[in-house]
Amino acid sequence: MTETPGGKILKIVGIIMMVFGALGILGAIINFTQLGSPMVRMGLNMLGMSVAPLVISYIIGILSSAFSLFAGFTAFKNCEDLDKAETLKMYGIVAAGFVVVNAILGFILLPSAFIGGMMIISMIVGLVLPALYIFGAMKNIEAKGK
Repeated sequence: MTETPGGKILKIVGIIMMVFGALGILGAIINFTQLGSPMVRMGLNMLGMSVAPLVISYIIGILSSAFSLFAGFTAFKNCEDLDKAETLKMYGIVAAGFVVVNAILGFILLPSAFIGGMMIISMIVGLVLPALYIFGAMKNIEAKGK
């Protein structure tokens, strides 16, 4: 099979997304196990928060990470398949959407992190992989049209 213009970038980004997706799932599972700890409860009480927003945040985190794992595997597997380029582009857009949703949820739960700029930096860095993913897919879409 010949190499496609976006194949290498999709393969590399796919591997990175699989690693980050797996780590994200592991992290969310660890976070879930800590919800009942006295320290977490005390911190939530000090902030006047209930556990519900954290649970929602963790569920969205698991969904985001699972999708990242899936999209990364799909990109790795189909990086040279021009017929899958449109689907990969859509997956990249959905992955970017998860980053934005996580940033909005982070702003709602911890607005002071935006003041310091950490959430903004995290969001920008988080959008780099989906942007590269979409770029690779677009290169393959262009090659398919030729």
